[in-house]
Amino acid sequence: MFSSEKFGNWLCKSKGFGVRSAKDANSRLKRTKNFIDYEKYKEANLAIHALEANNEYKNLSVFVQSQLKRALTLYFQYSGLH
Repeated sequence: MFSSEKFGNWLCKSKGFGVRSAKDANSRLKRTKNFIDYEKYKEANLAIHALEANNEYKNLSVFVQSQLKRALTLYFQYSGLH
C-alpha cells in the first residue's frame, strides 16, 4: 500500500528533494487522482498517456501539466523499488 510519508522520505533521500519540494510532489501526485486512477497502471508512460487524454487535465496550464507528469514519473520510480 502506498504511503505518502515513505514516498516523501524517498524523494528526500534518493532524489535530493528538500522537505517542501517532497511535499509539493506528494500534493501533485494526489492531484492526479482527480484525473486518473494512476495506481491501476503498471508503467508511467501508460498513466501519463491516460492523463494527457483527460479533458479536464487538458484545461490546466502547461506548467501544471508538467508538474503532474513529473510527480507520476517519480511515483512509478518509487513504486518500482517498493
